[in-house]
Amino acid sequence: MVKKQETAEVFCVDPALNFLEVDAFNNLLSIGLNKVSYHLPAILGMESIYSRQEKVNLKGVIIFGSHCSVNDTLSWQNPFHLWVEDVIRKKIPVLGLCYGHQLINSILGSEVKLLKQDGEVFKGFKKVKVSHSSRLKSLTEYDGYLVASHKEEVKKITSGVKPFLHASEVLFEGIYHEKLPLWGLQSHPEATWQFCQNQKISYNHLNNPFSFGYMILENIFKQMRLI
Repeated sequence: MVKKQETAEVFCVDPALNFLEVDAFNNLLSIGLNKVSYHLPAILGMESIYSRQEKVNLKGVIIFGSHCSVNDTLSWQNPFHLWVEDVIRKKIPVLGLCYGHQLINSILGSEVKLLKQDGEVFKGFKKVKVSHSSRLKSLTEYDGYLVASHKEEVKKITSGVKPFLHASEVLFEGIYHEKLPLWGLQSHPEATWQFCQNQKISYNHLNNPFSFGYMILENIFKQMRLI
């Protein structure tokens, strides 16, 4: 048996089907994360996650977005979802972004359905505001812009889940759990110019279009004790 390294590590999981968020992963390091590994379950399966977990202590998990739905039944999804369930059961901190946000809520028993009945995708920047009741006290009543690309949303939240971020376009833009170290955002605070380019989203009309998202992430990482 391989002896585990003493240093704890954050697993960054990118469920991408095509466009990999490598630039976003690299950007997380500049926000303050270190000792992070990158995994692609939709493309490479679960082996890298399983094998890495045998070697290091899991400090936390960050789950990026995906072009598929948490309601799909693709071959990689069942083992990945079961793994996330186990992580949540062990009370290991998890941050979900877009697909990850919807997955956390789905595992907790919430409903994830189409944003609009015709399946129209929302693409662009949202004006969002941090709730006065948020755990992000230093950002209370702050507002700014986050980029998003999604056609589904969390329609209903379960007991213990609290909204902390609000936007007019969705019911639950950002959530945390009262008793578990779980956070979720429907938008992409990790996004970079390359994400916008891949999604064909314009950002030139905004000054520092990604700074608010990075500030949100830094504060959540501190709450999750990842930095």
